Amino acid sequence: MRPFHRIRIDFSILILLTLLLAACGAKASYRYYTLTPVPSGLDGRSVDLGAPRVVLGIGPVMIPDYLDRPQLVTRTSRNELTLSEYNRWAGSFGSDALRVLEENLDTMLVADGVTVVSWRRGVPNDFRVAVQISRFDVTEGEEAVLKAQWVIYGKDGKSVLLLRESDVRKPVTGSGYDSAVEAMGQALADLSRDILQGVRLVRVSGFAGQGGAGVMELRPETDSPVP
Repeated sequence: MRPFHRIRIDFSILILLTLLLAACGAKASYRYYTLTPVPSGLDGRSVDLGAPRVVLGIGPVMIPDYLDRPQLVTRTSRNELTLSEYNRWAGSFGSDALRVLEENLDTMLVADGVTVVSWRRGVPNDFRVAVQISRFDVTEGEEAVLKAQWVIYGKDGKSVLLLRESDVRKPVTGSGYDSAVEAMGQALADLSRDILQGVRLVRVSGFAGQGGAGVMELRPETDSPVP
């Protein structure tokens, strides 16, 4: 009888362990997030620049290595970052940021006579915006911080018409990762507005499409940190 009794005890332990593992698996479900562009019609106010319709290419958008991963990243201190294994981006974070910037600017510049497209080498455009993000993360329960340098290039793809830096901070209004992602989307909207003003400045200044002298002369292949 003892061997049989011992088998019954071992079998019960096995069932208990199986149930515990199943419960842990049920709790550890993944959640996927994506950045959201500004609503259609918002910021799309017309500015009469007296210029013909032009094509604006957006890209590349470069991100720091610590963001090039599927997990969401939060900042817990000045020097410490935390990766959430079960809260992830639905796709590539860099591609998602590029998509949102493109959609934002397309919405904001629709009345300015500007057609916004994703930049690809060999695709004609009158000028383009390249963005290098140096920081883009959320301090849990506090704010989203976006720091970026962006450059507007002329038609020849080499002349730098405008070079600017943006430092955006948006408060996180709720708890959880959904609120954090929402604040990041708002930060990208503010960056888009900065670029919007830059595009308008370039057009008013008469540099767009000239491919010659610009607001600031740099050789993008050597001096400019944004390719």
